[in-house]
Amino acid sequence: MDPLLYFRSYFAKHGLLLLILYASVLFYACYETSKAVRGRSLGALPMALLLLSAFIAAQVFFIWYVRGDYMAGFRFFVPIHAFLIGLLVLLSLWIAQRLPLLRRSPRRQGMFLLVFPVMPLFWTTLEMPHTQPMPISSGTIDSAGMEHHEAGRKNLEGILRRSGGPYALSEFGYIPYHLPFEGIDMMGLNQHNIARCYGRYPLEEAVFAARDYVLSRAPEVIATYGYWQDAAGKLHCDPGTAWFFLPYLSSPFFNANYASDIPHTQSNVLRFSRLRAELSGIREISLRTGSAHDRLLYGFSLEPDKIWAGPIARVLLDPDPEDRSIILEGYQPDLSSYAGLSNRISLAIDDSAVGDWRLWSRSLTRAGRFRFEIDLPPAARAQKNLLLSFFGDELVHREGSMDQRKLSWVLERVLLRR
Repeated sequence: MDPLLYFRSYFAKHGLLLLILYASVLFYACYETSKAVRGRSLGALPMALLLLSAFIAAQVFFIWYVRGDYMAGFRFFVPIHAFLIGLLVLLSLWIAQRLPLLRRSPRRQGMFLLVFPVMPLFWTTLEMPHTQPMPISSGTIDSAGMEHHEAGRKNLEGILRRSGGPYALSEFGYIPYHLPFEGIDMMGLNQHNIARCYGRYPLEEAVFAARDYVLSRAPEVIATYGYWQDAAGKLHCDPGTAWFFLPYLSSPFFNANYASDIPHTQSNVLRFSRLRAELSGIREISLRTGSAHDRLLYGFSLEPDKIWAGPIARVLLDPDPEDRSIILEGYQPDLSSYAGLSNRISLAIDDSAVGDWRLWSRSLTRAGRFRFEIDLPPAARAQKNLLLSFFGDELVHREGSMDQRKLSWVLERVLLRR
């Protein structure tokens, strides 16, 4: 984002008054600083004013450095407003002490201190909650934002009262606060299982790990804003939605099991993807026969006469209390080009699939087919929709190099065994 455009949009919305206020702060800070440089002592009031000015300058620098923000509402400016309010009060005291016209009349001083700080303060505190979005914003939170959220809450509540939930939601604030059903925060701010994805994986992989955890919970409804379809059938997403929701729309599992309400025009209305039917239990995934391919969430893809390898795969199975183990079958490509390297395959189960704990690990030292039987923990045997993550750990090149990547392998079959 262009930081200049962010600043320009902010001041264009809030008018000349705020711009004059910022300019006054800059002028005063320069004036007092020049006095200090010349060796003149500063009183307590000028020092307090300079300190507040420094906080404002630091936040302005931060906004410029991070290049603004794509969201509506200019949230990065919000921390400045408290300092501006304090600065207004202190600046009023400073002016009242300096101007002879005011200094000679306590009554005039009182009127000035009442009017000068209060008018900008009234404008700053009451106008800000009603800001309109920038043209470059995703527009999901604007002057009608609460009305959209309330309408979305009512629609979502109507669905969940019939099905019972759970539901997954991207804007996990107002709506879940007013809903008596189990919710899943798709962003992870209120869901540690998803938040841990961003510590374990790079961002481009973390969004898929977060998606797979949400899908493994089989929510009745997945709800978000900011996507639509044009007349030609092409799908579009706002920037604030695309980075986390496009992985859902590209998922065979999601498209096979969820019916999406895709509008034909851009709007701020909350849209729902609803589970078509309760997921039937499945105990085996085989890529070679193509059976139950929609339960392969991420990591490997199939084309005619080709099976593509990767360093990670996540699958969804439905065990029962009599299951004792997991059978893993696959193929390790030729390692002769990587002298001295062996590929270490690991398995993590359920919530740990996006965390640190591993149930099992084994090293592959040579190319060819492999078959492993892994004990299934008792706690996982009666769990519906068990999320399994298989991943390789061996880096082909040292960490931090331009060609850093992990050795690939092929997942061919996963099944539960009694």
